Amino acid sequence: MSRWSRRLAGLRFDDYGARCRGLFAKRRWKIVRAGKLRHVVTLQQPTTAGDAYNSKSTGYSNVGEDRISFEPLKGRELHEAKQTGSELVARVRMRYRADIKSSWRIVMDGVTYEVVDPPIDRKHHKTELEMLVKVVS
Repeated sequence: MSRWSRRLAGLRFDDYGARCRGLFAKRRWKIVRAGKLRHVVTLQQPTTAGDAYNSKSTGYSNVGEDRISFEPLKGRELHEAKQTGSELVARVRMRYRADIKSSWRIVMDGVTYEVVDPPIDRKHHKTELEMLVKVVS
């Protein structure tokens, strides 16, 4: 008899099932499927720099790299975006980060995208962010 079966021999099925449900129920909502996060992007935040003549110049500095899911808008979502005069291109999903703001940019494959709205935590579990982006011209 193996060590595992000796442990289970003293438990009734209901006890074992309840124990497993208790273990996995706590972590079930914390999983983000890594297979969908197939694009590597560079995150940029706006910075302002001053020179000796007190003139300020704005630019963007790289914050880091992250993996995202890039889903182009299609169908009704794209039609609604065009009616409001917006230039929305895609929906981006990524693992939760508390520091991302709507003024940040995303660079993917040499194309720069601007985050349009503040990132949304859809499930309110701090696991995944969803944001709408448009191409910077």
